[in-house]
Amino acid sequence: MDRTDRPSPTGGSARSVLLAAVALVAVAAALALVPHTASGDGGTNLTLESVVFTALDTDSDGLDDSVRVNATVRSANLERSEPFIARATVSNASLEVDALTSSGLLAANTSQNISLLVGTEDTSAHGAYTVAIELHAGDLMGPIAGSEERDLELYPKGDYMLAIDVNRTSVVALENESVAFTATVTSSSNNPTGVDLSVQTNLGWTVDLVPSALALASGQTQPVSVTVHIPHNAPPGSLERVILVATAVRNRAATASSSVSVQVPIQVFDVRLEIADPTSWASSTTSAAPPTTSR
Repeated sequence: MDRTDRPSPTGGSARSVLLAAVALVAVAAALALVPHTASGDGGTNLTLESVVFTALDTDSDGLDDSVRVNATVRSANLERSEPFIARATVSNASLEVDALTSSGLLAANTSQNISLLVGTEDTSAHGAYTVAIELHAGDLMGPIAGSEERDLELYPKGDYMLAIDVNRTSVVALENESVAFTATVTSSSNNPTGVDLSVQTNLGWTVDLVPSALALASGQTQPVSVTVHIPHNAPPGSLERVILVATAVRNRAATASSSVSVQVPIQVFDVRLEIADPTSWASSTTSAAPPTTSR
């Protein structure tokens, strides 16, 4: 065989390099056709950072009923945008009470702050709740990129209801006397609450309430002593109407009332004139007659 008929080592090497390059291009093209999925923690490029749980009193009754969850979602992907969805939940004894989601699309190598408010309902129980947040890549079926939870004591959103009753609604008494009533105050509220007691009168008579303030748990009843003082020389027929008002401290729009009336009677005096000796009375009246004169 002539030298010219032998394969050239240089030409074979070049051909191998060319085939390898073509193969790499094909692999790259195939990879480009594969749908993109976020990667990183748990197979994602997303992270959940700077999570803060803040208990809030959203109904202004002095008791925490909701939680605001603030967090930062960060993407470590340097080439593509990353879709995400974050879900915050409130659970009590493994029962989910509330949930809220926030979704977005993070540009490459950027971060986004999110804020979610979750809380109880007015029928929720008072006690320990677990507040949690989960970050998913893509949608809620995607891998979890991060999570965090916190245990907090929460009350239900307040629903305050009071009732007040009296043992009698009216009485008649003389001036300069005092009359006593007994009132009972009941709370049907779903939360404990203080109760302020007050009176309204039409004549301004003094009324004592003992006690004048209560602390009631849900379903609790307490008695209140009510004493009405009738002023000295109160005119006969005077009618004082006393309105008792109970107000829930945690929601002052929640009130209950009941009324009692106290009246001073109109007194009738029976006066009799008795004459021991009618004859002597007649003679005395005759002798007392003026004398007559003749002309």
